Amino acid sequence: MLNNNLTRWWEEVSNEFERVMDEPALSLAMAHFAARLDFKFFAFVFRQSLPGTGLQSHLLSNYPNHWIEHYKRSSYSKVDPILRQGARTCGLVVWSDNLFSRASSFWKEAKQAGLSVGVSQSAWSRNGTYTVLSLARSSVPLDSQTAAELEPYVLLLSNIVTLRAQDILGGSLPRVQRTSLTEREIEILRWSANGKTAFEVADILGISESTINFHLHNTRRKLGVSTKLEAAAYAARQGLLD
Repeated sequence: MLNNNLTRWWEEVSNEFERVMDEPALSLAMAHFAARLDFKFFAFVFRQSLPGTGLQSHLLSNYPNHWIEHYKRSSYSKVDPILRQGARTCGLVVWSDNLFSRASSFWKEAKQAGLSVGVSQSAWSRNGTYTVLSLARSSVPLDSQTAAELEPYVLLLSNIVTLRAQDILGGSLPRVQRTSLTEREIEILRWSANGKTAFEVADILGISESTINFHLHNTRRKLGVSTKLEAAAYAARQGLLD
């Protein structure tokens, strides 16, 4: 696979994921390109942190089912060094004994499940999205030269998957309900989104500036944001200002 031109790889991956319209197709496409890079398994962790919803997480994977269930039961996401390291670097993370030195039991069990050789690549995107794409297999260790050759291919794959996944998975995550904001709060947010100050909104609506600030305070609290601009931007993304 690595004999393929990187531009050609980008074109093939882009074209394939443009045709992906749902979660099963997304998984099939990732499995296909993982195999193209000589990896049997893939795992894709999609995390999105939006005001008012907290951290939302979604996993797509063709890892052995017994390992996925064991991983969840054991709460291994709390100690998984792949997730921690992925959040600290944009570079390719190559699995190694050193990487898992503080999670030796986890590493031993992963190997027993056939996940002994692997790489992981993180990506960031709009609306607080953070992802980690991992490719794994049971044998054929990676030397440093092969890992270096793999890096641009995995990076392109990770970025394209993340953008497509955001369209498919992002819409399935919990949303703040319109009823969580009052009509008055929504009305004030609409004016704030248009750049109006609290004083100006008060003049437009014929109420006091302190009342405007009271409603804005409640809105920020409900949506879990710090400023009225963040509240207006988030509410607009969620369709609350329609």
